[in-house]
Amino acid sequence: MTTASPEPVKSGTEMAQMASGITRGGPEKHEWFRNASIHELREFIHNISFPPYPSDYELARSALDIRIAEEQSVSATKLEKQTDRLVNQTDVLVRFTRRLYWFTVALTFVAIVQTILMTVELFSRKP
Repeated sequence: MTTASPEPVKSGTEMAQMASGITRGGPEKHEWFRNASIHELREFIHNISFPPYPSDYELARSALDIRIAEEQSVSATKLEKQTDRLVNQTDVLVRFTRRLYWFTVALTFVAIVQTILMTVELFSRKP
């Protein structure tokens, strides 16, 4: 059994040049639109001659809009996870800050008491 090697992926420029040879609604064209990257779709839109192929242009624009929406969805999910992590880290930082505040208050109290005791001891010595 031999397996057929997959055809190389065509660039947006190649697809624009082939657009006239591919029948409207052809499976090869639709498959390419389904799998093309954002860059390839933009290249196709840029290189297609608009007047003879308005449906190809609209199809490419729709595919590009869908691909951009998918990328935005992935980015939004990542941003949501990072925001949750940032909120958790902020909560931890707030707790540490409160503890540091009370530790500083306690150290200030100890320093005041120690200063008072040393002052009392200094003045209670007999010359």
